[in-house]
Amino acid sequence: MRKKSSVFITAALLLALLGGGVMAQDEAQGEFDKLVQDLNRQQRAMPMPQFIDMAEKGLLDFIKKYPASAATGTAHITLGQLYNSLGRNDDAIRHLREFFSGEYEKKEAEVGAARFILGSCYLAMEKFDEAEKELKQLTAAGSTVDGQTRRQATRVLEQIDILRKLTIGSPAIDFSMQDTEGRMLKLADYRGKVVLVDFWATWCAPCRQEMPNVKKVYSHYHKKGFDIIGVSFDNSRDKLDGYVKENGIEWKQIYDGKGWQTEIGRSYAINSIPSTFLLDREGKIRYKNLRGEELEKSVKKLLAE
Repeated sequence: MRKKSSVFITAALLLALLGGGVMAQDEAQGEFDKLVQDLNRQQRAMPMPQFIDMAEKGLLDFIKKYPASAATGTAHITLGQLYNSLGRNDDAIRHLREFFSGEYEKKEAEVGAARFILGSCYLAMEKFDEAEKELKQLTAAGSTVDGQTRRQATRVLEQIDILRKLTIGSPAIDFSMQDTEGRMLKLADYRGKVVLVDFWATWCAPCRQEMPNVKKVYSHYHKKGFDIIGVSFDNSRDKLDGYVKENGIEWKQIYDGKGWQTEIGRSYAINSIPSTFLLDREGKIRYKNLRGEELEKSVKKLLAE
C-alpha cells in the first residue's frame, strides 16, 4: 500500500489475494476474483470515468448477488476505497460500516485496511476524534495488521495536530519552493487571488480523471483572479513534464522528486491524493477536495466575494 492513493484497484487486488493463494474457495470468491482481474485489465483500456462507473456497478452487483459471502466484505472495502478517493466519504463510510457489521469471516488484514480507509474518510470530513479512534484501534492490533498499513496509520496519528490546524476557515500554511521552471514560488505571493493548491501525481488515476475539469475551471476563471499551484508527488520528472506538456497544463508545478516525502506534502500532512485546498483571497482555507461541478461553483463564489 505504498501508493495508498488513488489507484484503488491495486488495493482491491491486494485485498482479494490476502491470506495466500489465488484459488477460489467457493463460487462467490471465484466470481469476485474474476471481477477484480477483469477490472485490472480494463483500468488503462478505457477513459477513467467510464472505468470507474464500470467498477462501481460491478462491485455493487456482486454485493447484491452474494450478500453473505466473505468476498462481499472485500467488495465493501474496495467500494469504500473508491468512494474515499472520489470524495464521496458518506458513501465510503456506509460501505465500510456494512463490512464491519457483516456476519462473515473477516481477515485481520482486511479489518486493518477498512479501519485505515474509515479513518481517512473521517479526516477528510474533519472529524478528527473519530479518525483518531479508528487509527488507534488499528495500531493497537499489532502484528495482525499489515505492517505498511500500521506504519501509515502511525504516521497519520503523529500528524493529527497539523491536520487540526488545516480546518476550514484557517489560514493556509505558507510555503516557498522552486517550481519546475526554476523560479521561486511563494504561496504568500498569491494573496489577493483565489487559489487551488492541488496535491497530485501523474500515476494517480482519480487525479487524471479530474484533470479535464480542473483545466476547464482554470481556463474560465484564471483571468478573473483564479490560479492553481500543483504539488507533484511523482518520482519521475520526465513523466511529470511529459504529462503537463501533453495535456496543456498551464499553471505552475512544484516537484522535488521525493514522492510521498515531498516537503510541502509533509507540511500539509498529505496521506492520500488527490488532495486539494481552495483558498480565498486572504489565504484562508475555504474548501477541501472539491470535485466536478462543486469546484467551479466554489471558485465562482469566492471570486464574487
